[in-house]
Parts: sequence; C-alpha cells; structure tokens
Amino acid sequence: MQELSAAERMKAAESFLLQSPPGEINDVFHDIRTLINNDEALQTDVPDALLKYHTEQLTTVSKSNSSDSEQVVISEYNRVEDRFIDPRKRESFRFDSIRQTVEDVQSCEIDEESEPLRSALDTAVQKYALEHYPSGVVGVFSGSEGALHICIIDNKYNPANFWNGRWRSVWSKQANDTTWKGLIKVNVHYYEDGNVQLENEREVEVTIDGREEDHEAYGKALLKQIAAQEKTFQLALNEAYDELAETTFKGLRRALPLTRNKLDWNKILNYRIGNELGSRG
Repeated sequence: MQELSAAERMKAAESFLLQSPPGEINDVFHDIRTLINNDEALQTDVPDALLKYHTEQLTTVSKSNSSDSEQVVISEYNRVEDRFIDPRKRESFRFDSIRQTVEDVQSCEIDEESEPLRSALDTAVQKYALEHYPSGVVGVFSGSEGALHICIIDNKYNPANFWNGRWRSVWSKQANDTTWKGLIKVNVHYYEDGNVQLENEREVEVTIDGREEDHEAYGKALLKQIAAQEKTFQLALNEAYDELAETTFKGLRRALPLTRNKLDWNKILNYRIGNELGSRG
C-alpha cells in the first residue's frame, strides 16, 4: 500500500483531533505527535484544528492559576478575531489552543445597550446551573445585531474508571424575537476493554411572551422553559437506554444456556484447576 504523504497524514491528524472524546484531547494530540513526528508541521497546521475543536466543544478555561478561579467558555459566540470576550469581567484574552491556556488578558468595552438583559440572563443561568449541574460552567454572550447566546457546559471526567462525559446546551435568539432555539448535546466515552461512545443531540425551541424590559422576570421565565426542555431530554435519554438494555442487548445473548440452568462460574473454575493439577501428576 502506498504510504501517505505528509499533507495526507496531517489532514488525517486534524480529523482525529476534531473527533477526540471529552477530556481526551491531550491524549489524542500526543498520539498524533508521535505518528506525525514533525513538530514544526504540528505547530503550523494543528492550532487551527485545535481551536475549532475547543470552540465546538465549548472548552472551559481559567484566566488565572488559582484553583478556585472562575471558568470562562471558549466559543464562537464570544470570539472576536483572535481574541475571546469575558463580558462578566469586561475583559478580552487570547487562547493558546495547544497548551489550553489564557494569555494577554486586557480590559475591553462591551455592548452597553444589550448588557442589562445579558447580565440578568447570566445571573439566572448561573443560578440554574448551580442547582442542576455539579460542575456546570455558563456563558451568556451578546452577538451581532442584538442576538443573544447562552452556553451551558458540564464535564465529568473519570479516567480511573475508563469513562468521560460532556453535556453541552446552547440557546440563541435574534433581536426582537420571542423564540429561543436550543441545541442540546451529550457525549460519553467508555473505553474499558473496548471503545464505546454515546452521542445524542436534540434541537428544541421555547417561546417567551414576557417583555424583555423586565430583565429579571424575563430571565426567570426563560430558565423555567430551558429547565423543562433539558429535563425532558434527560428523561427521554434515560428511558431510551433502559429500553435498549432490556430489549436490544438481551437479544444479543442467551438469557440461559441450552441446559436452561445458570452457569456456576466458581465450579467451572475449580474444574479447570483440578484438570490442570491432574495433568501435571
């Protein structure tokens, strides 16, 4: 088989990076670095792929070295050219997509016209996340022409037990629109003695009739709708996989051997040991 060119290897590497499971981007990157064996090419071509991955996955990062520092979201919704905006702190920063670190933090101006509603929504979403997501991080951003975007992310990494998971939901609306469009995504990777991934997503819409001028009431009304939609999604997901375990998985194996008796695995192990000892006598 013909060996791949350097460009083809790099293209494959970028594809692997974009498909990295939650919490495993560093492992995939180090494996790719070994396969490519060309750090100069990686430094040139990989950062863009990594940045795309981090914005799509809504990576969260701290702007300081403090362990209790507030996390900020890396997304297309708060990206302005080569910088990201933290409207809560009125700061902008650069993001090193390889090291996953924040650089060059500076104060910045934000859209004062949309800030009262954005800030009220931010407060409401933070309260909601604190109640429903153990490690939840949220970002509420003003977009162009009065658009608003809400990002909710919760990561759960448990490599000691060979699984990692990520919840992402994004809610967006355009200016003067009463409808918020939501996209909810779940991705879980289980890799003990195998490689299994769960990926599920759902698009939903909610309508808020309240007047935006009453920022606090509007935020409460919106989060009530979001909570109902996300709860429905989680319950449907649980029911679907309970049914899968009871039907599809059971159909892949016999409930009992042909003898209709359950196997006594301890007895079988004793038989095996006895046979091995007997063969040595």
